Amino acid sequence: MTQPPQPPRDPFEGPDSPDPPATSAAEGPVAPPSNVASSAPSTASATPTTAPAAAAAPPKVPFDLQEGEGVVKVARRHWAFLTVNLGKVALMGLIPIIAVIVLVQLTSGFDGTVGRVVIAVLVLWAIFWAIRGYFTWYKYQNDQWVLTNQRIVDSQRNHWFHHRMSSADLVNVEDMSVNKSGIFPTMFNYGDLLAQTAGSREKFILSGIPDPTAVLSLVDRYRDAAKRELIRGNLV
Repeated sequence: MTQPPQPPRDPFEGPDSPDPPATSAAEGPVAPPSNVASSAPSTASATPTTAPAAAAAPPKVPFDLQEGEGVVKVARRHWAFLTVNLGKVALMGLIPIIAVIVLVQLTSGFDGTVGRVVIAVLVLWAIFWAIRGYFTWYKYQNDQWVLTNQRIVDSQRNHWFHHRMSSADLVNVEDMSVNKSGIFPTMFNYGDLLAQTAGSREKFILSGIPDPTAVLSLVDRYRDAAKRELIRGNLV
């Protein structure tokens, strides 16, 4: 049986496959359709995401917080206090040692029984003042004033077996003042904050704190907020 004649094929037409997409020298290759998945790996998915930063831990305080209480500021004495006190301890420990050494060298010397006794005494003297220096540092590290949104707390440790703590509610704080006098307090901007309270402890003194004027403003702001909260609570 004779097949019907086929239409003539265009000599520039390729095989039976569909025509390739047209390209232009100026425009470059045509982008693939949006519904066709690209075989190239996605760089966005390969980029690791940055983990969110962890929230800062609240400062550690030497007492338990009350319900709804949060720490606003923890203050210690200015570092100049520690420097001056450690300098006094060092001078009081070293000057006698140097004086005794010079005196013994100019007289009998360290040979013999007298010299050994003097050396033993000097060693004990040095150990005593080294211990005094350690507890001077220990007292500085553990002498803290804590401001919360409810109260002011004064916590003090003089040694391992001592802890004294007192507090005053912010609503009981009446008048506040700053005392900053002397060359070093003026140079290094530290001083005392005196708070007059209506409680059993009439004066609450924060001694030698850095930038006492800024601390006064902070206490004043939270004191006013605590009083407004108290008034709202009474009206409800």
